[in-house]
Amino acid sequence: MILLFFSLFFNIGIFDWQSNRLSDEKLYIKCGNILTIPVAEKLKNEKLTYQATNASIQKGKKYNEILVVPTSSQAVTVTIKFKEAIVFSQKFITQTIPMPKVLIMQNNRPVSAQYGLKLPLASILFKAEADEKFAEALPADARYKCAKTTVKLLRAGKVLNKFVCSESTEKLSELKKLALPDDILEVEVTEVQRMNFEGKLESVAINKSVFKIPLHKN
Repeated sequence: MILLFFSLFFNIGIFDWQSNRLSDEKLYIKCGNILTIPVAEKLKNEKLTYQATNASIQKGKKYNEILVVPTSSQAVTVTIKFKEAIVFSQKFITQTIPMPKVLIMQNNRPVSAQYGLKLPLASILFKAEADEKFAEALPADARYKCAKTTVKLLRAGKVLNKFVCSESTEKLSELKKLALPDDILEVEVTEVQRMNFEGKLESVAINKSVFKIPLHKN
């Protein structure tokens, strides 16, 4: 068995140790992390065995790619074998997904609580924006939407009208008739969902997102 291992290792060149630069790679929990593994091209048509602790693992689209989905905050060890020989084994640290940023948008611009909104009220959107670094690394896992938002129209601290919606304000016309200068539009996003690389939705934690937006004529 030992002779077989060294024969495979030196004659086939199953692992390019010089190209192993994954030591600093961190894997996002519950995400489809794609890793390029330094396995020799000579093994591209061979049957390899993929194993991972604290994660699910599957072969990627290319012979030297794997997709790893950590299931917890514990470190993940990835092992790849050719027959009985280990051609790759490495431990990876995991990291949590950064919280998305909640924004209120109008005319493709963020609404400022300092400057408020002009009357009459125009359509506004509620947007959950992924952390820039996370979105760049895993765009297929960084798709967010505001699933539940409570909108209130306040005058002198009293609620004149209230409704619950998702990303858009279909019922804003009801407030449009009531709104006057110096009223406050209070928006609270209470649920944000993330679509992962498999197209599945999950609710995610967010910082408390309550916006109090003054209304004015000009």
